[in-house]
Amino acid sequence: MTRIIATSVTAIAALTLVGGCTNSADQQILDKLDTMQQEIDDLKNSQNDGTSDTTDSTDGSGSSNSQSSTNTDDFDATITDLEQQAASAIETAGNVSVPSNLADRPQAYIDAKAPLEQIELQVDTVEDQIEAAVRSGAIDRQTYFMFDTRLDAIDDSLDQACDSLELRMGVDD
Repeated sequence: MTRIIATSVTAIAALTLVGGCTNSADQQILDKLDTMQQEIDDLKNSQNDGTSDTTDSTDGSGSSNSQSSTNTDDFDATITDLEQQAASAIETAGNVSVPSNLADRPQAYIDAKAPLEQIELQVDTVEDQIEAAVRSGAIDRQTYFMFDTRLDAIDDSLDQACDSLELRMGVDD
């Protein structure tokens, strides 16, 4: 019986010690969470203060909107120009006559494909510029997707023209 009582007392003491450690560890975690929450609140407040400063200043926000509008207009004009160049190059590639001499076909293919490839490089460059503008916040994501869709359409039409040219010339590129 003494053994049972001693074992029970030991078990209760052990549970109390473990419970005390857990409470202490829990308290430390809670204190750390409170500290982190306070830091988060401080950061939010400092960001709100910074945002209100820029919104109060009409010069800063106005120039930002003008810059964004200018970027959008520039990209729109560039893409429209690429669409026109691509249409012209595709028409020209479609009108290229196939040489009757088989030995002349590879060079004719390369010559006809060169303007298409040049426009593809320009499309890639504009895509890179638009991606950089999104990352910098100069244009929003919706505008980016609109421009990207237009550039993809140009790229697809150029690829189709190259494939058609390849098929007509009998060249496996």
